[in-house]
Amino acid sequence: MKKLEKKARLLAAQIRRGTITRKEADAKMARYRARLNESEKRSALRYRPRTSGASRLTNADFIKAAEEKRSLTLAKNGALNQVQELIKAIIDKDEILSFARYFYGPNASTTIPVLSPRPALPAGQSEGASGIASDSTAQMGTTEIQPMIYFAELPVTYEALKLNSINLESELPEIFREAFQAAMHEGMLVGTGSGKEMKGIFVSAKDNASGQTAISGAKPTISELAALALTLAGLNGNYDLVMHPSIYADILSDATDSEDVKLYKESLIRDKKIEGINVRLDNNAPSAKSSGAVLVAGVPLDRYAIGVAGEVEIRPVTKTGDTQTYFQALMPFSGKAILDGDIYSLVVA
Repeated sequence: MKKLEKKARLLAAQIRRGTITRKEADAKMARYRARLNESEKRSALRYRPRTSGASRLTNADFIKAAEEKRSLTLAKNGALNQVQELIKAIIDKDEILSFARYFYGPNASTTIPVLSPRPALPAGQSEGASGIASDSTAQMGTTEIQPMIYFAELPVTYEALKLNSINLESELPEIFREAFQAAMHEGMLVGTGSGKEMKGIFVSAKDNASGQTAISGAKPTISELAALALTLAGLNGNYDLVMHPSIYADILSDATDSEDVKLYKESLIRDKKIEGINVRLDNNAPSAKSSGAVLVAGVPLDRYAIGVAGEVEIRPVTKTGDTQTYFQALMPFSGKAILDGDIYSLVVA
C-alpha cells in the first residue's frame, strides 16, 4: 500500500512538472502495480507462515461457532493486517477508489489538519521595516472522519457446512470484498454524508455553491464542459471530470456546428479528455436532471479521505425453522472529501 502511494505521488509530481502526460503516468502506474503484485506473490510463496490448529480457521470452526451462536473473526494475525489486506484487494480492482487517501487505526477516527486558504502573497519590505500588517488570510481548520459499521450477509446451506463441500475460510474474504467494495465505491460518489455515513463527491459538490456553474439548457453542452475543464486546468491538483454515462451521451449529442465543438467532441470520443482533463464515467454517478442536480463533478480524487477501523468480523447466525446459517460481515469505515471547496460542478438551473 505504501509503495503504491509513494509511486503515485512521484508520478503526480512529474505530471505537475510537465515531464510526463497523465496517460503515460497511468500506463507506468499499471506496470508498476503488476510488478508489485508479482513480487508479493513470489514473496508469499517463499515465506508462507506455518499455521496451527489454534490460528487457522477450518470449516469445523465455522460449524461449531454456528451451533454455539457465537461470533467468529478472521483476523488471527491482528485486526489492522486483515483490514489492510481487504483494502488492497479493493484498490487493485477499483480505479476510482485507488486514488483516495486511506487512514487506518484501531478506531480510525481521523482528524485531518487543513490550511485554507494559503497565506497571502509575500510582499517585499524595506530594510528595517516595522509596523507590517498581520496576515489574517490563512486559517487552520480540520476535516473529521468518524467510521460507521457497514453490514453484509451471506446465507450458507447446512449441506455446504456439514459436508465440507466448499472451503469457507478462503472463499468468504473474497465474497465479502466485493460487497464492501461496492458500498465504498457508491459512498465515495453519492453517499449522503448524514450521520457518520460516507459523503460522496457529488454531495460535496452540491454543498459547494461557489464552485457550481448552472447549465443553460436541459443537458450540458460541450462548450459548458470545456469551460469547466479550463477552470480545473488552472487549479493546483490532478482533477478529473466524473459523470454518469447517460450524461456523457447527452453531451456528445450536442449538435452545435462549430469547429471548436467538433474538436472537443473528437477529443472526448478518442481520449476521454477535454482541455487535458480526464473524463471518468461511472454508473454510480447521478443521472437525474431535476432542478439543482449536479450532473458533472470536477474533483481531485486524491483529496478524498477514507478512514478504516478495526477488523472485518464475520458472525454466524441461525434462525428457528431455517437450515441455513447466515454469515454476517461487519466492517467499520467512512470517508469524505478533505475540502468541499475543491470540487467544481455543472448543475441543472
